[in-house]
Amino acid sequence: MFTEELNLIKETEENAEALRKSTKSDAKRLVEEAQSKAARILADAELQAKQNFDALVRSGMEIADGQYEAALAAAGRQCEEMADRAGLKEKDVIGTIVERIVKSSVNC
Repeated sequence: MFTEELNLIKETEENAEALRKSTKSDAKRLVEEAQSKAARILADAELQAKQNFDALVRSGMEIADGQYEAALAAAGRQCEEMADRAGLKEKDVIGTIVERIVKSSVNC
């Protein structure tokens, strides 16, 4: 009977060792799967962040281009207005210059 108990203890110890090894293997596999999943999640997040960044940059460039075109058009309009006002005053300016030249010539 003592031999049976020893065999039972030995069998139990072997089962415990096999269970420990199996559990250790399962735990290692679970850790590896979790790390792999985490790496995929991180890669997806990085890709999404890059896509968001690129979209924001494109949007900003479109806004900046629109503002640039608007500023350029406004400057063009201002130049035209200044040229028109200068054209209106051209006769007065020429008259004043001629008058001063004539007056200075006559007074000499």
